[in-house]
Amino acid sequence: MAKSTGTPTSNKVDFTAYFSSAMQVPEPQLLEQDRRRLDDLGMIGAAELGERGFYAHIARERSKTVRRAAAEATILVVEDNAGTVEVIRRVLKAAGYKTRAAATRAEIAEELGRHPRPDLILLDVALAPGLSGFDILNKMRQHPVLKEIPVIMLTAMSEREHIVRGLGLGADGYLTKPARPSVLVDAVETVLTG
Repeated sequence: MAKSTGTPTSNKVDFTAYFSSAMQVPEPQLLEQDRRRLDDLGMIGAAELGERGFYAHIARERSKTVRRAAAEATILVVEDNAGTVEVIRRVLKAAGYKTRAAATRAEIAEELGRHPRPDLILLDVALAPGLSGFDILNKMRQHPVLKEIPVIMLTAMSEREHIVRGLGLGADGYLTKPARPSVLVDAVETVLTG
């Protein structure tokens, strides 16, 4: 019988079951004071979206990991429109970022299981039928390995209730589509260095 060395044979973690539609992870219940605070932030966020095109609110406690320079940072673009993905990837590449992309549950699970993990995720809200960016974010924030990866919601949904829900689930920023290239890069830099 072969003796186990204790070292993994792969740098991949399989998140397929965790991100499947069968895996239900309830959203956390908010206290009334937290709900009021998030509603106030939603109003601020809606105004910021109108003025700057993005809103960043990094309220979560993040580890004291060393922030990477743009040339070393990898951004995962979770978007189901191939044309939008291509535009975002070109903009981020021009700014010096490495990018990867995912559009389906299987691709999201695959990309989150790869090493190195992304330094930031741009996450669309309205993905393929039956797939919600809010659900993906909720599952990430409740997973011990994924909970600290910064996430910017990238969506055409810019109403206050959408911003409140994203912030309530732990989004670090909110960006409306279509985003101007300079706004996209500003949002990414703000959240990565926040």
